This record gives sequence, structure tokens and C-alpha cells, in this order.
Amino acid sequence: MTDASYSLCLCVCRCVLLLLQENLAAEVSSLEAAQRSQRDDLLALNEACVRSVGREAEEWARGAVGVLRGCVADMAESCAASEAARLRAASRIASRREEEADGWIRRQAHESAVEELRTESEARRLRVVDLESQVASLRKAQAKAQSDKAVADTKVRRIAETAAELKRRAEE
Repeated sequence: MTDASYSLCLCVCRCVLLLLQENLAAEVSSLEAAQRSQRDDLLALNEACVRSVGREAEEWARGAVGVLRGCVADMAESCAASEAARLRAASRIASRREEEADGWIRRQAHESAVEELRTESEARRLRVVDLESQVASLRKAQAKAQSDKAVADTKVRRIAETAAELKRRAEE
């Protein structure tokens, strides 16, 4: 092989090498763009999920607290109405018995009314204990709802931190 043909061959090889380098650079650039696009899509999806989970957690917690407040208010109203009706009935019963009786009969009616009031008072006390137990259960449920919200908030914060970290890495 002569020097001229060797030089020509070397020149052709350099041209081919330059073309291959350009093709390789274009391919790398194309792959990087595709990777950036996928990463951006994943980041956008992640951010949408974080927002959605946060909204759902807040809505659920607000709903649970509202239901608990409504239940407690309904129970308090029911107890007050029941107590007022009981007192009116007891007062009417006692008044009738006092009007109909005199002396010994009056004492018997009074003792009977007192015993009924004691029985009703005990029943009311048991009802109050039951209602207090229900209120305690509702408070426990409220605390659980607040705890679940705190857990959801923590998860949302972690997801947001992960998204921020991914975004930061992506920018690097």
C-alpha cells in the first residue's frame, strides 16, 4: 500500500469516525431527552398524587370531626329533652297524688313518688353513664381520626419531600 492510498484510507476512516461520533452524540441526546420527558411525567404524576392524597385526607378528617360533633350534639339534645319530659311527668304525677291524698295517703304517695324519682334518677344516672361511655368512644374515634390525619399528613409530606428530591436530582 502506498503512502497516498494509506493517507486516503486514513482520511476516509477519520470521516467515518466523525460521522459515527455525530450519530452517537445525536443518539445520546435523543435518549437523554426521552429520559427527561419520562422523569418529568413521573414527577408530575407524583405531585398530582400527593395533592390528591392530601385533599382526601383533609376531607375525610373534616367529615369525621363533623359527624362526631353532630352525634354529640344530638345526644346532648336528646338527653335534655328526655330529662325535661321526665321532670314534667314526675311533677304532674306528684301533683295529682298530693291533690287526691291526705294524711297517710299523702305520705304514701309522697314516698312512692320519691321511690319512682329515685328509680328514674338511677335509670337516668345509668343512661348518663352510657352516654358518657358513648362520648368517650366518640372522642376515641375522633382521636383516631386525628391520628389517621396526622399519619396521612406525614405520608403526604414524605411524598412531597421525595418529589422534591427527585426534582432536585432531575435538575442536577
